[in-house]
Amino acid sequence: MNLKVIMITAALWIVSLFAVSEWYYGKGWDEGRAALVTQQRQQARARLTKQVTRQQQDDTRGAAAEQKGATRTVTITQEVVKYVKTPGRNVCTFDEARVKLKQAAVDNANHIEGYDHE
Repeated sequence: MNLKVIMITAALWIVSLFAVSEWYYGKGWDEGRAALVTQQRQQARARLTKQVTRQQQDDTRGAAAEQKGATRTVTITQEVVKYVKTPGRNVCTFDEARVKLKQAAVDNANHIEGYDHE
């Protein structure tokens, strides 16, 4: 009988040690996973902040460049509308002034400061 009690007690100790070790393992896993998720969130927030800052800088540059080129765009648009809305005009042949205006617009658009990181 004494041997039976010792065997049962040993089995209970082994089972309880296994249960406690599993519980600690699970607890450590949960804490480690929570730490990893927190770290990933912080990295994502840092990346998002950096992207927002970069986007704001690009928007500012683009707005400045667009403001600079607004007058030229209006002139070109008016010239194109004049040629498109002329009644009875099937063939669109541009006169020399129109070609020069278009070339000047292209040259100006290619040299706007601050646009496309130039």
